Amino acid sequence: MRNIKAIETIDAIEAIVTIKAIETIEAIETIEAIVTIKKQKRLTKNSQPFLVPGAGLEPAQPQWPKDFKSFVSTIPPSGR
Repeated sequence: MRNIKAIETIDAIEAIVTIKAIETIEAIETIEAIVTIKKQKRLTKNSQPFLVPGAGLEPAQPQWPKDFKSFVSTIPPSGR
C-alpha cells in the first residue's frame, strides 16, 4: 500500500512540475514577445530619416548675381 501511495505522490509531483514548466515557458515566451515588440517600436521610432530643410528655407547656392570678373585673375594684363 505504501508503494502505491508513493507512486501516486511521485506522479502528482511530476504533473505539477510539468504544469509549472509549461506555465514558465509560456511566461518566458510572452516576455520575449513583449521585448521584441518594444525593440521594434524603438527601432521604428529611432530610424526615422533626418529631415532636411526644403527649398526656400536655406539656399543651396548663393542668391546674388554672379560677376564674371570675380572668377578671373586679379593680376592686370602685361604691358598696361
